[in-house]
Amino acid sequence: MAGEPPRRETPADPLRIGFFGVFYPHSERAGSFSTSLVWELARSPRVALVRVFGPSDAVMPPGGDPARLKVEGTWEADRPSSLLRSLGRMWSARAGVDVFVFSIYVSAFGRRAIANAIGMLVPTVLRVTARKPVLVYMHNFFETQDTATLGFQVGGVARLGVRTLERIMTASTRVVVPLESMRVVVAREIGGACEVLVLPYLEAIFAATRPDAASAPRPAPPPPVRILLFGYWGPQKDLTGSLRVLEELVNDGAPIDVTIAGEANPGFPEFGAQLEQAKSSLPKAQFHFLGRVDEEEVFPLARRHHILLLPYRATGGISGVMNVGALADLDLVAYDVPQLREFARDLGEKVTFVPAEDAPALRAALRERVEFLRRPGAMPDRVLDKVAAAREGVDRFIALLRPAAP
Repeated sequence: MAGEPPRRETPADPLRIGFFGVFYPHSERAGSFSTSLVWELARSPRVALVRVFGPSDAVMPPGGDPARLKVEGTWEADRPSSLLRSLGRMWSARAGVDVFVFSIYVSAFGRRAIANAIGMLVPTVLRVTARKPVLVYMHNFFETQDTATLGFQVGGVARLGVRTLERIMTASTRVVVPLESMRVVVAREIGGACEVLVLPYLEAIFAATRPDAASAPRPAPPPPVRILLFGYWGPQKDLTGSLRVLEELVNDGAPIDVTIAGEANPGFPEFGAQLEQAKSSLPKAQFHFLGRVDEEEVFPLARRHHILLLPYRATGGISGVMNVGALADLDLVAYDVPQLREFARDLGEKVTFVPAEDAPALRAALRERVEFLRRPGAMPDRVLDKVAAAREGVDRFIALLRPAAP
């Protein structure tokens, strides 16, 4: 903490980690990832303390150990001055920190360009001024995204500015990305080295393993087959098209029940109107809209379903929602997006992929999966094995931090 003297390290010393990112109770902007990663770091015997520098209303997750986890609200999205204030707080805490970890991406700091520019510079400035190792888990780069499909219109000057900030980051900090294809793009188009680390099933680990977590048994055998659509809704997802296909299946007598969970992407609040329109027009007996889901309820929600539908037109990297569904051992049906296919391969998950926005293909795939899941014993239950795999991934993450520490 601030004012603590530096300690003399030995190879066996557990790490003291300073962590920057969106944090509990937030799930947007990789908040679910960050909360679960910190949760697991703080329970590791190789970590002495995680000090979180999160949004202004960030708090300790229920069941967190205050001796091993400290949470400070230090910044706000779209508030550049708050990012500078957070930088100052981290710099002041440097004596009590062995390594700083950032969980960010290009637009993680809000909708304003100036906020994102300052946010992207914070890891570098901290590395130079605090003289502490800095590891950035970069969920995506500008060059690794289909920005037009994701809903961003970026001019030439802005592109040059973003690339400059990215090059500064890769040159001055240790950068880790979740996909090999992203590492290739960074090396080719940005320059600078980055490492690849897949963290399987991570986003729902907090909800699945916290001390007060209720048991999450599978639902009774179908019918109906319960289908879940979950996440933040915006231009990157085909909500309207996928719901139209599901409505047709209902009208044709398919034994399905559909849950639409989540809210509009904070970067595209106008999509809230699309959710409301769908809610008012679809048959309420088979379509259930939940709105925002608290972090504690994410895993139990997934476990109450059989199929997770991922109608992505494009992704900004991996899919945290796929991680949730895979941990819950759901049957996965997804639009065929290259990064989703790569991530499914890395997870070792069998996914039914269909061409994006191909309604007949989606209808046929869902019919086939519904019929399959109605068979006795169709769904195995590998949750405990997957929790163990998630924790092994976090152990590999900690191993990355150790060489970075002084």
